[in-house]
Amino acid sequence: MNYEIYFPRGIAVDDAFCNRKEERLRLTKNIKSGVHNLLLSPRRYGKTSLVFYVMEEIGIPFGDIDLFVAVDSKRIEQGLISGIKKVIASIGTPIEQVLEFFRNYFKDKNTQWTIGTQGVNLALIPSANSDPATNILDALQALESLLQKKKKRAVLFIDEIQEIGEIAEGKGIEGAIGHVAQKTKYLSLVFSGRTDIH
Repeated sequence: MNYEIYFPRGIAVDDAFCNRKEERLRLTKNIKSGVHNLLLSPRRYGKTSLVFYVMEEIGIPFGDIDLFVAVDSKRIEQGLISGIKKVIASIGTPIEQVLEFFRNYFKDKNTQWTIGTQGVNLALIPSANSDPATNILDALQALESLLQKKKKRAVLFIDEIQEIGEIAEGKGIEGAIGHVAQKTKYLSLVFSGRTDIH
């Protein structure tokens, strides 16, 4: 018997992902209804596997962020912007339309962002001396605005959410994410965190 198939060290997929029927149904229903979700448990209980499995099942645009190694507010900002870019890529909108949308969006907001491409990928870069919490707020609001324009639902999965509270500048970032979560209609947020923190 190959134990790695049934007891993987990473994310559980295929035959390694079993049971969890009730959790899958609840998470699916919440996401389809636009309800934000918070998954809490000790490490290695399968929170990330559950989210990835459900997202594969329902097949709506999706991006993920793992904040486990975030050591400061700038790393959290970079992680969240990376996750937002994953959502944008999964929508399937031509890059030219995305660039035009974001250039106009940030121009109208009078904020300093560099919008362009890095190879075939979207580049969303806030001003170097700007506040990470404000940048996160701007980026999440821009994503919601793009989803609204395209009439598409999407999910942003933020794993290891407790890391935001562990850093000194985390309160503003928590406020920015909370502010967006109260107002989104097209973007669903799924948070995952550990309960075994001392």
